[in-house]
Amino acid sequence: MRSVVAPVRAELAGAVSSPGLRDYVRLTKPGVGLLLVFVAATAAVVAGPGAWREVVLVSLAGGIACAGAGALNHYLEQDIDSVMARTRRRPLPSGRVSPGRALTMGLALLALALALSLAINGLTTLFIMLGAFAYVVVYTWWLKRRTPWNIVIGGASGSLAVLAGWAAVTGGVSVTALAMGLVVFLWTPVHFWSFAIVHREEYARAGVPMLPVVVGERATARWASLHGVLTVAVSLIGLRGVMGDVYMGTAALAGIGLIGLVTWLNIAPGRKRARVVFLGSNVYLAVLFAAMMADSLL
Repeated sequence: MRSVVAPVRAELAGAVSSPGLRDYVRLTKPGVGLLLVFVAATAAVVAGPGAWREVVLVSLAGGIACAGAGALNHYLEQDIDSVMARTRRRPLPSGRVSPGRALTMGLALLALALALSLAINGLTTLFIMLGAFAYVVVYTWWLKRRTPWNIVIGGASGSLAVLAGWAAVTGGVSVTALAMGLVVFLWTPVHFWSFAIVHREEYARAGVPMLPVVVGERATARWASLHGVLTVAVSLIGLRGVMGDVYMGTAALAGIGLIGLVTWLNIAPGRKRARVVFLGSNVYLAVLFAAMMADSLL
Protein backbone atom coordinates (compact mmCIF):
# COMPACT_ATOMS: atom_id res chain seq x y z
CA MET A 1 0.00 0.00 0.00
CA ARG A 2 2.76 2.43 0.92
CA SER A 3 4.42 2.09 -2.48
CA VAL A 4 1.22 3.21 -4.23
CA VAL A 5 0.30 6.03 -1.91
CA ALA A 6 3.75 7.55 -1.48
CA PRO A 7 4.21 8.83 -5.08
CA VAL A 8 0.84 10.58 -4.96
CA ARG A 9 1.71 12.19 -1.65
CA ALA A 10 5.00 13.36 -3.07
CA GLU A 11 3.26 14.77 -6.14
CA LEU A 12 0.77 16.69 -4.03
CA ALA A 13 3.17 17.65 -1.27
CA GLY A 14 3.50 21.23 -2.43
CA ALA A 15 -0.24 21.70 -2.75
CA VAL A 16 -1.49 20.38 0.59
CA SER A 17 -1.70 21.99 3.98
CA SER A 18 -1.86 20.67 7.51
CA PRO A 19 -5.08 18.88 8.50
CA GLY A 20 -8.07 20.98 9.50
CA LEU A 21 -11.53 20.27 10.82
CA ARG A 22 -12.81 19.83 7.27
CA ASP A 23 -10.38 16.96 6.68
CA TYR A 24 -11.55 15.10 9.77
CA VAL A 25 -15.19 15.68 8.82
CA ARG A 26 -14.48 14.23 5.37
CA LEU A 27 -13.08 11.11 7.02
CA THR A 28 -16.49 10.45 8.57
CA LYS A 29 -18.25 10.31 5.15
CA PRO A 30 -21.12 12.50 6.38
CA GLY A 31 -23.29 11.92 3.29
CA VAL A 32 -23.46 8.18 3.92
CA GLY A 33 -23.88 8.70 7.66
CA LEU A 34 -26.77 11.14 7.36
CA LEU A 35 -28.69 8.75 5.13
CA LEU A 36 -28.26 5.84 7.54
CA VAL A 37 -29.18 7.99 10.53
CA PHE A 38 -32.32 9.11 8.71
CA VAL A 39 -33.53 5.57 7.96
CA ALA A 40 -32.76 4.49 11.53
CA ALA A 41 -34.65 7.47 12.97
CA THR A 42 -37.56 6.78 10.64
CA ALA A 43 -37.75 3.17 11.78
CA ALA A 44 -37.76 4.33 15.40
CA VAL A 45 -40.58 6.79 14.74
CA VAL A 46 -42.65 4.18 12.89
CA ALA A 47 -42.06 1.67 15.71
CA GLY A 48 -43.22 4.10 18.38
CA PRO A 49 -44.35 7.62 17.52
CA GLY A 50 -43.45 9.86 20.43
CA ALA A 51 -40.50 7.79 21.66
CA TRP A 52 -38.22 10.76 21.10
CA ARG A 53 -35.59 9.74 23.64
CA GLU A 54 -34.95 6.52 21.74
CA VAL A 55 -35.02 8.35 18.40
CA VAL A 56 -32.34 10.77 19.59
CA LEU A 57 -30.19 8.07 21.20
CA VAL A 58 -30.23 5.70 18.23
CA SER A 59 -29.57 8.59 15.85
CA LEU A 60 -26.61 9.73 17.94
CA ALA A 61 -25.13 6.27 18.48
CA GLY A 62 -25.75 5.26 14.88
CA GLY A 63 -24.32 8.49 13.52
CA ILE A 64 -21.13 8.14 15.54
CA ALA A 65 -20.80 4.50 14.44
CA CYS A 66 -21.18 5.59 10.81
CA ALA A 67 -18.51 8.24 11.32
CA GLY A 68 -16.12 5.69 12.79
CA ALA A 69 -16.82 3.23 9.99
CA GLY A 70 -16.23 5.98 7.45
CA ALA A 71 -12.81 6.77 8.91
CA LEU A 72 -11.86 3.09 8.81
CA ASN A 73 -13.07 2.93 5.21
CA HIS A 74 -10.69 5.79 4.34
CA TYR A 75 -7.89 3.95 6.15
CA LEU A 76 -8.46 0.68 4.27
CA GLU A 77 -8.94 2.31 0.86
CA GLN A 78 -6.12 4.85 0.84
CA ASP A 79 -4.30 2.91 -1.91
CA ILE A 80 -7.39 2.85 -4.13
CA ASP A 81 -8.17 6.49 -3.37
CA SER A 82 -4.66 7.50 -4.40
CA VAL A 83 -5.13 6.43 -8.03
CA MET A 84 -8.65 7.73 -8.69
CA ALA A 85 -9.07 11.36 -9.73
CA ARG A 86 -12.19 11.95 -7.65
CA THR A 87 -10.58 10.64 -4.44
CA ARG A 88 -6.84 11.30 -4.70
CA ARG A 89 -7.13 14.58 -2.77
CA ARG A 90 -8.89 12.98 0.17
CA PRO A 91 -7.15 13.49 3.54
CA LEU A 92 -5.12 10.25 3.54
CA PRO A 93 -3.79 9.94 -0.03
CA SER A 94 -3.00 13.66 -0.06
CA GLY A 95 -1.00 13.26 3.13
CA ARG A 96 -2.94 15.83 5.18
CA VAL A 97 -4.01 13.19 7.69
CA SER A 98 -1.81 10.26 8.65
CA PRO A 99 -3.14 6.69 8.41
CA GLY A 100 -2.52 6.22 12.12
CA ARG A 101 -4.73 9.16 13.02
CA ALA A 102 -7.52 7.91 10.77
CA LEU A 103 -7.31 4.44 12.29
CA THR A 104 -7.32 5.81 15.84
CA MET A 105 -10.22 8.13 15.05
CA GLY A 106 -12.28 5.32 13.55
CA LEU A 107 -11.74 2.93 16.44
CA ALA A 108 -12.38 5.63 19.04
CA LEU A 109 -15.66 6.66 17.42
CA LEU A 110 -16.84 3.05 17.24
CA ALA A 111 -15.99 2.60 20.92
CA LEU A 112 -18.02 5.70 21.76
CA ALA A 113 -20.93 4.44 19.65
CA LEU A 114 -20.79 1.12 21.46
CA ALA A 115 -20.99 2.83 24.84
CA LEU A 116 -23.91 5.02 23.78
CA SER A 117 -25.86 2.18 22.20
CA LEU A 118 -25.55 0.10 25.35
CA ALA A 119 -27.62 2.79 27.07
CA ILE A 120 -30.51 1.84 24.76
CA ASN A 121 -30.59 -1.96 24.73
CA GLY A 122 -28.48 -4.92 23.73
CA LEU A 123 -30.26 -5.66 20.45
CA THR A 124 -29.79 -2.11 19.22
CA THR A 125 -26.10 -2.35 20.09
CA LEU A 126 -25.85 -5.60 18.16
CA PHE A 127 -27.43 -4.12 15.02
CA ILE A 128 -25.32 -0.95 15.11
CA MET A 129 -22.09 -2.88 15.55
CA LEU A 130 -23.07 -5.43 12.90
CA GLY A 131 -23.78 -2.55 10.53
CA ALA A 132 -20.31 -1.13 11.08
CA PHE A 133 -18.80 -4.59 10.68
CA ALA A 134 -20.70 -5.18 7.42
CA TYR A 135 -19.46 -1.90 5.97
CA VAL A 136 -15.84 -1.96 7.17
CA VAL A 137 -14.95 -5.64 7.17
CA VAL A 138 -17.41 -7.43 4.89
CA TYR A 139 -17.73 -4.75 2.19
CA THR A 140 -14.58 -2.61 2.31
CA TRP A 141 -11.93 -5.11 3.39
CA TRP A 142 -13.26 -8.42 2.05
CA LEU A 143 -15.67 -8.07 -0.89
CA LYS A 144 -14.95 -4.80 -2.67
CA ARG A 145 -11.72 -5.96 -4.30
CA ARG A 146 -12.84 -9.55 -4.86
CA THR A 147 -16.28 -9.63 -6.48
CA PRO A 148 -18.50 -7.41 -8.64
CA TRP A 149 -21.39 -8.31 -6.35
CA ASN A 150 -19.71 -6.57 -3.42
CA ILE A 151 -22.39 -3.92 -2.92
CA VAL A 152 -25.25 -6.43 -2.93
CA ILE A 153 -23.95 -8.02 0.26
CA GLY A 154 -22.34 -4.87 1.63
CA GLY A 155 -25.70 -3.13 1.38
CA ALA A 156 -26.78 -5.04 4.48
CA SER A 157 -25.34 -2.22 6.60
CA GLY A 158 -28.24 0.02 5.57
CA SER A 159 -30.78 -2.65 6.47
CA LEU A 160 -29.15 -3.07 9.87
CA ALA A 161 -29.57 0.66 10.51
CA VAL A 162 -33.32 0.20 10.04
CA LEU A 163 -33.37 -2.74 12.44
CA ALA A 164 -31.37 -0.75 14.99
CA GLY A 165 -33.93 2.05 14.90
CA TRP A 166 -36.81 -0.35 15.36
CA ALA A 167 -35.10 -2.27 18.17
CA ALA A 168 -34.30 0.98 20.00
CA VAL A 169 -38.02 1.49 20.62
CA THR A 170 -39.43 -2.03 20.79
CA GLY A 171 -36.48 -4.10 21.96
CA GLY A 172 -37.21 -6.53 19.14
CA VAL A 173 -37.77 -6.99 15.41
CA SER A 174 -41.01 -7.24 13.45
CA VAL A 175 -42.16 -8.10 9.93
CA THR A 176 -42.61 -4.36 9.29
CA ALA A 177 -39.01 -3.65 10.30
CA LEU A 178 -37.77 -6.45 8.04
CA ALA A 179 -39.78 -5.07 5.12
CA MET A 180 -38.35 -1.59 5.66
CA GLY A 181 -34.86 -3.04 5.87
CA LEU A 182 -35.42 -5.05 2.69
CA VAL A 183 -36.37 -1.86 0.84
CA VAL A 184 -32.98 -0.35 1.74
CA PHE A 185 -31.18 -3.59 0.90
CA LEU A 186 -32.71 -3.78 -2.59
CA TRP A 187 -32.34 -0.03 -3.21
CA THR A 188 -28.60 0.04 -2.48
CA PRO A 189 -27.45 -1.68 -5.72
CA VAL A 190 -29.61 0.66 -7.82
CA HIS A 191 -27.97 3.61 -6.11
CA PHE A 192 -24.41 2.35 -6.19
CA TRP A 193 -24.36 0.64 -9.57
CA SER A 194 -25.46 3.86 -11.23
CA PHE A 195 -22.64 5.62 -9.38
CA ALA A 196 -20.22 2.90 -10.51
CA ILE A 197 -21.24 3.43 -14.15
CA VAL A 198 -20.36 7.12 -13.81
CA HIS A 199 -16.93 6.24 -12.42
CA ARG A 200 -16.35 2.99 -14.31
CA GLU A 201 -13.03 4.04 -15.84
CA GLU A 202 -11.60 5.12 -12.51
CA TYR A 203 -12.60 1.85 -10.84
CA ALA A 204 -11.00 -0.05 -13.72
CA ARG A 205 -7.78 1.97 -13.32
CA ALA A 206 -7.73 1.17 -9.61
CA GLY A 207 -8.35 -2.52 -10.23
CA VAL A 208 -11.66 -2.58 -8.37
CA PRO A 209 -14.08 -5.11 -9.95
CA MET A 210 -17.24 -3.06 -9.76
CA LEU A 211 -20.07 -4.54 -11.80
CA PRO A 212 -19.80 -2.11 -14.77
CA VAL A 213 -16.07 -2.87 -15.01
CA VAL A 214 -16.68 -6.62 -15.17
CA VAL A 215 -19.90 -6.99 -17.19
CA GLY A 216 -20.23 -3.59 -18.88
CA GLU A 217 -22.69 -0.74 -18.62
CA ARG A 218 -25.61 -2.38 -20.41
CA ALA A 219 -25.67 -5.50 -18.23
CA THR A 220 -25.26 -3.33 -15.13
CA ALA A 221 -28.22 -1.21 -16.21
CA ARG A 222 -30.33 -4.37 -16.53
CA TRP A 223 -29.39 -5.46 -13.02
CA ALA A 224 -30.15 -1.98 -11.71
CA SER A 225 -33.55 -2.10 -13.41
CA LEU A 226 -34.34 -5.44 -11.78
CA HIS A 227 -33.42 -4.15 -8.34
CA GLY A 228 -35.42 -0.99 -8.95
CA VAL A 229 -38.56 -2.99 -9.71
CA LEU A 230 -38.01 -5.22 -6.67
CA THR A 231 -37.47 -2.18 -4.45
CA VAL A 232 -40.74 -0.62 -5.52
CA ALA A 233 -42.60 -3.94 -5.18
CA VAL A 234 -41.42 -4.46 -1.60
CA SER A 235 -42.11 -0.81 -0.69
CA LEU A 236 -45.74 -1.32 -1.69
CA ILE A 237 -46.55 -4.96 -1.02
CA GLY A 238 -44.36 -5.39 2.05
CA LEU A 239 -45.87 -2.40 3.87
CA ARG A 240 -49.45 -2.72 2.66
CA GLY A 241 -51.85 -2.72 5.56
CA VAL A 242 -49.23 -1.27 7.89
CA MET A 243 -48.84 2.21 6.43
CA GLY A 244 -51.67 4.59 5.65
CA ASP A 245 -52.75 6.50 2.57
CA VAL A 246 -50.03 9.16 2.90
CA TYR A 247 -47.30 6.60 2.58
CA MET A 248 -48.98 4.33 0.04
CA GLY A 249 -49.76 7.21 -2.30
CA THR A 250 -46.27 8.66 -2.02
CA ALA A 251 -44.64 5.26 -2.43
CA ALA A 252 -46.65 4.59 -5.59
CA LEU A 253 -45.72 7.92 -7.18
CA ALA A 254 -42.07 7.69 -6.12
CA GLY A 255 -41.97 4.10 -7.36
CA ILE A 256 -43.19 5.12 -10.79
CA GLY A 257 -40.40 7.69 -10.84
CA LEU A 258 -37.70 5.18 -9.85
CA ILE A 259 -38.84 2.56 -12.36
CA GLY A 260 -38.95 5.25 -15.02
CA LEU A 261 -35.38 6.27 -14.23
CA VAL A 262 -33.89 2.77 -14.30
CA THR A 263 -35.83 1.97 -17.49
CA TRP A 264 -34.48 5.16 -19.07
CA LEU A 265 -30.97 4.08 -18.11
CA ASN A 266 -31.57 0.59 -19.45
CA ILE A 267 -32.63 1.96 -22.85
CA ALA A 268 -29.38 3.87 -23.35
CA PRO A 269 -26.77 3.22 -20.64
CA GLY A 270 -24.16 5.91 -20.17
CA ARG A 271 -22.49 8.19 -17.67
CA LYS A 272 -24.90 11.12 -18.03
CA ARG A 273 -28.00 9.03 -17.51
CA ALA A 274 -26.36 7.04 -14.72
CA ARG A 275 -25.59 10.26 -12.87
CA VAL A 276 -29.26 11.26 -13.05
CA VAL A 277 -30.31 7.83 -11.78
CA PHE A 278 -27.81 8.07 -8.92
CA LEU A 279 -29.19 11.44 -7.81
CA GLY A 280 -32.76 10.34 -8.40
CA SER A 281 -32.32 7.22 -6.29
CA ASN A 282 -31.22 9.43 -3.38
CA VAL A 283 -34.37 11.49 -3.73
CA TYR A 284 -36.49 8.35 -3.97
CA LEU A 285 -35.29 6.85 -0.70
CA ALA A 286 -35.46 10.18 1.14
CA VAL A 287 -39.04 10.76 -0.04
CA LEU A 288 -40.06 7.18 0.76
CA PHE A 289 -38.79 7.24 4.34
CA ALA A 290 -40.06 10.78 4.91
CA ALA A 291 -43.49 9.51 3.89
CA MET A 292 -43.18 6.64 6.39
CA MET A 293 -42.38 9.12 9.14
CA ALA A 294 -45.16 11.51 8.16
CA ASP A 295 -47.68 8.68 7.92
CA SER A 296 -46.80 7.55 11.45
CA LEU A 297 -46.97 11.02 12.99
CA LEU A 298 -50.17 12.25 11.32
